[in-house]
Amino acid sequence: MPIDFPNSPAVNDIYVYSGKSWIYDGTTWNLRGIAAGAGSITSTEIATGAVTAIKLGNDISLTPADGSITTAKIAAGAVTAAKLGNDISLTPANGSITQAKLAATLSGITICTSSTRPGSPFVGQFIFETDTNTMKVWLGAAWSAGTGHATQFTATYLIVGGAGGGGSDMGGGGGGGGYLTGTTTLAAGTYIITVGSGGAGAPAGISQARGSSGINSNAFGFTAFGGGGGASEYGLTGAPYEAAAGGSGGGGTGNSNSPGGQGTPGQGFAGASGGGNYYMGGGGGAGSVGGYKNPGASFVRANGGFGVANDILGPVYYWCGGGGGSGYTTYAGDGGWGGGGGGAPKVSGIGLGDNNGLNSAADGTAGALNSQTNVPGGAGGINTGGGGGGGSHYNYNNQGGNGGSGIVVVKYLTTDAQGFNNITGGTKTVSGLYTTHKFLTTGSLVVG
Repeated sequence: MPIDFPNSPAVNDIYVYSGKSWIYDGTTWNLRGIAAGAGSITSTEIATGAVTAIKLGNDISLTPADGSITTAKIAAGAVTAAKLGNDISLTPANGSITQAKLAATLSGITICTSSTRPGSPFVGQFIFETDTNTMKVWLGAAWSAGTGHATQFTATYLIVGGAGGGGSDMGGGGGGGGYLTGTTTLAAGTYIITVGSGGAGAPAGISQARGSSGINSNAFGFTAFGGGGGASEYGLTGAPYEAAAGGSGGGGTGNSNSPGGQGTPGQGFAGASGGGNYYMGGGGGAGSVGGYKNPGASFVRANGGFGVANDILGPVYYWCGGGGGSGYTTYAGDGGWGGGGGGAPKVSGIGLGDNNGLNSAADGTAGALNSQTNVPGGAGGINTGGGGGGGSHYNYNNQGGNGGSGIVVVKYLTTDAQGFNNITGGTKTVSGLYTTHKFLTTGSLVVG
């Protein structure tokens, strides 16, 4: 029911109704005990946080004296146990409520180390160990093995350069591609992988330039050099006929002044020099020099130099064998273990391509010794880094074999990389404890 205040009251007139009294201030009737001056509570004061202990009166006690609660104080985390009073207990003594404290408490995950895990965990409780970067859950009797969240991991790599092509017209064998293996640390990002192609064999005919050198392979800042091309044309010396240097060097022709190409230390060996009287040299391999005729000693056939064994793909394969040199006075050389192509001509089962690499190399083409047999050398094995075989004498269809292309392989413990969402690139295989990425052509390894 509305209160019927007196009409035309004087200042300080008092009106009593239902046990309560009001006093007139000249403008408004005010309930006694709340004056219209400093003690009035308005909507503006509430919005601005100016509701203080003085305005609320003694029935509400706020300590300290500056007991105002404002949005600024709340945002700054200054609403503390002291300001709220003893009726609300906050532990520890520093009872301020801050954004950082809320984030740590309400995240649902306890941040700790492997030595400071919760002493009384509940089933389903998650923790993240900052020293092991592992997230774990309490299963009731023990913590789970957890999921790693590493920012980097260690991988093993194999990098094989493209091999050199064989020479023509009593051509020397092509050098094997450079061979590199080791470990590297990978983090999130994109890694460009370059796989070098094999060099072309020297063209058929006479007085042709040597076989082409292979192309470099690159990964993770490491470069495996292409193998050197095998020498061409037994009757000429000097560039462009002589064997080229490379990851492994190409072999010389049947001229005593035809040197083998030099290899790269740590990646491959030199090709064999020509022995004169039409004894050609084999291309160097990653594991040994090419075969040759040693003047004044018994003859060693122009076999390609041996490659190197590696089991990064699981089975043991040889990589970067040298190409066999061609034959004339005596038999042609076989390709070196590691994809080396056979020298021409193939006679009585001699002049064979190697089959100990990832892919088999080709044999030299069958023909006859001490004749213008005109047959090509065998190609090196694809993706083995094996050198091409030397082409035979004389002036047509006697081209050198092409060098085999290179390869890049990356291998790592699957558990080491489980902190990453996905790792892609090449042909990806998971077998046992390991994941392998095999790049047969140029591409990218993406760690994300």
